Amino acid sequence: MAILFGLIFQLILIVLFVNKNFKNIYYLLFFGRLTEKNMSYKNPEIWEISRQLVVAIHRMTIQELPQFEMYETGSQIRRSSKSVESNIVEGYGRRKSSLEYIHFLTIAHASLDETKDHLETLYLTKSLKNKEIYTEIIELCDKLGRKLYLYIKAVRNNYRSNSNLTPD
Repeated sequence: MAILFGLIFQLILIVLFVNKNFKNIYYLLFFGRLTEKNMSYKNPEIWEISRQLVVAIHRMTIQELPQFEMYETGSQIRRSSKSVESNIVEGYGRRKSSLEYIHFLTIAHASLDETKDHLETLYLTKSLKNKEIYTEIIELCDKLGRKLYLYIKAVRNNYRSNSNLTPD
């Protein structure tokens, strides 16, 4: 009976292990930390959402904006959205220093705010007329903003629990 229970438990873990988020939780539960072997800048969900944002912004600027906006706000919103993703990646590369990691994640969050501001301006000035695309991208920005905030908070709390220093 114990062997059967053990096999079923292992099977459940294998099925759930395919999910990246569960994989991180699994490592945290069983090893107490994420190891270098299972870490990648692509693992955090914030990177995946930021990649979706970059693609959505790029498509929107190419397909929906008037020609004159391609080189003005269109260019700026593409750069600010790419800055979100790039700062998540660069921060990950500096994760050995929690202070630097938090710094780059904070810059990513600021770039996200900039991206939202550009999007709202495009919509208010009627350069972007498609309300469905506007709403979809704003919701993606809001989702990323919430998750990025919580991720920064988790990194900060992890840093504080492993050190007497504070990153502030």
